Amino acid sequence: MNQKDRENLRFLLSCDPQQLREWYNTVSDDDLIYASELMERYAKFLESEVQAQRIELELRTMPVMTEAQAVIAAVRG
Repeated sequence: MNQKDRENLRFLLSCDPQQLREWYNTVSDDDLIYASELMERYAKFLESEVQAQRIELELRTMPVMTEAQAVIAAVRG
C-alpha cells in the first residue's frame, strides 16, 4: 500500500455517514471499485494483525518448553 492508498483509506475511515454519502454520490464506478478493493486489503491486513496478536498472547501464557511447538503448530495452521 503506497502513501496515496493510505491517505485514501484514512479518508474513507474518517468520514461520517453524511460525508460518505456525499462522496459516494460524486465518484465514478472506478473510484468505487478502487475504494472497495482498498477496504478489502485493509480488512485482510487487520485479520492478519489479529491473528498475530492471538499467537503472541498464547505464546506469552505457555510454559517455555512448549513455545517452539506452539509456533510450529500455528504456522502449520
